[in-house]
Amino acid sequence: SSTVSQQDPICYLGVDLASTGGDRSVYVSVDADGNVFGVEYTEDAPLTDAMDRVRELHTFNDYQTIMVDATGLGEGVVSQIQEEFGKRTVEGFKFSNEKKQSLYNTLKNQLQNKEIRYTHVPNADEPENKMISELMDLGYSYTQTGKVRIEHPSGGHDDFCDSLAL
Repeated sequence: SSTVSQQDPICYLGVDLASTGGDRSVYVSVDADGNVFGVEYTEDAPLTDAMDRVRELHTFNDYQTIMVDATGLGEGVVSQIQEEFGKRTVEGFKFSNEKKQSLYNTLKNQLQNKEIRYTHVPNADEPENKMISELMDLGYSYTQTGKVRIEHPSGGHDDFCDSLAL
């Protein structure tokens, strides 16, 4: 993979779980210095597969925090891995419009301030490039109450973006 190498031993994992068939589960590892050192995904895999992958990644990287999408079916995954690794290590994040906007504001600031680093190899079919493409495709609209809604284009995805943001 073309990711930058891990510089700091303290690291974090963001997991966006597949919510439906045909969806992707995405795993993004970032160290405390903001180096994205691991981006991977699975498609059409059961949630038990996601739990196993989180276990494996944690065995290799000993994450300080594992932030998992706990929306919908993700809640069961979160409680399962919290039992194994503890609530201090594993946190669930339930997406709502407000929480997603706050999460993405933080991500935007970190990207603008160059606090997050990753490798991008143009035209290479790497997971990092899927992440970059999704980030570039993100848009926003306004709700009826005038709040900003961050969204992917019709037919697009934001799994990599959500995972990075987490």
